[in-house]
Amino acid sequence: MPPLEVYLSFISEIWDRAWLTNDGPLVRRLEAELADFLGISDIVLVSNGTIAIQLVIRAMELQGKILTTPFSYVATSSSIVWEGCTPRFCDIDAISMSIAPDSVRAQITDDCVAILATHVYGLPSHVEELEDIARQYGLKIIYDAAHCFGLNYRGKSLLSYGDASTVSFHATKTFHTIEGGGIITEDKALAGRLRSIRNFGHSGPEKFDGIGTNAKLSEVHAAMGLVNLGMIDEILRSRKRLYTVYCELLEPIMGVSVPSNQEVEMLSYMPIILDRALPRNQVWEALKIKGVESRRYFYPLLSQLPYIDNPTDVPCADRISESVLCLPFYTSMNMDEVHEVVSSLKQVIEAIE
Repeated sequence: MPPLEVYLSFISEIWDRAWLTNDGPLVRRLEAELADFLGISDIVLVSNGTIAIQLVIRAMELQGKILTTPFSYVATSSSIVWEGCTPRFCDIDAISMSIAPDSVRAQITDDCVAILATHVYGLPSHVEELEDIARQYGLKIIYDAAHCFGLNYRGKSLLSYGDASTVSFHATKTFHTIEGGGIITEDKALAGRLRSIRNFGHSGPEKFDGIGTNAKLSEVHAAMGLVNLGMIDEILRSRKRLYTVYCELLEPIMGVSVPSNQEVEMLSYMPIILDRALPRNQVWEALKIKGVESRRYFYPLLSQLPYIDNPTDVPCADRISESVLCLPFYTSMNMDEVHEVVSSLKQVIEAIE
């Protein structure tokens, strides 16, 4: 939560203007400042990260099967189904936890139209290999980059890869607008369609260019974003310190590993993978008794959802989903709390062993 007085100063401006929504000045300002901070050419702000994925699928006019990951939040697959497409699940690899390029190749059929990959926890997907596959087979490539705010990869923002990347600015994210999201694309024509679709399909005051919806971000939400963006350097520094200490404390614990990629400085979450000898659900329950709220994130697999009728064999995703825990990790967390979480985890593991 940012300082209330700073937020209220923006709210006071909104009251004075009496301009609450419909592409207001704070939304436009936030789009410009985010593009500048992230080192991208443009971002289309929308009301949440889920509808961001839906709007990309709609704006690209995709119809058919979309190759995607079973190891992601439910919004990744529900957006595909909501837009009338079919998710075709590919297995993940144990390092990036994103879809494995070999599995993507093996699942391609004539009716596949796109790849939708998730940068899990902020770990980069195999972007070069996936984009080679997309070019070879004429597929669009979309990245669910909900966990990637402020993360760079190979000299540029991780958000700049693919035909489009979608982000979530939900209150649980590193950067938030309470509720919100955005779409990043280098394709100016696609960005124009997205801006029309998010506003009912308007292409003028009394003109409509196809079917649209109401996916606009309000001025009140944009105000929260501008306040948080003004604090973002300290937010990222704080989270990097916490992440570094977590990694140092977790490294010597037998049976626990921390997913990582040397080309990114930190992740947006604090995931651990437990050895097969450590029953994840037992560890999760024991931590809860100690007052430590960890999360089985992501569990269950999206391929196991009741509305999915084309289950695929995804052994690596199965194993990771049954062994992952995300530990508490938030900007206002202090070092004593980090030590307390790790100490509790050690005690739980020793009790199990």
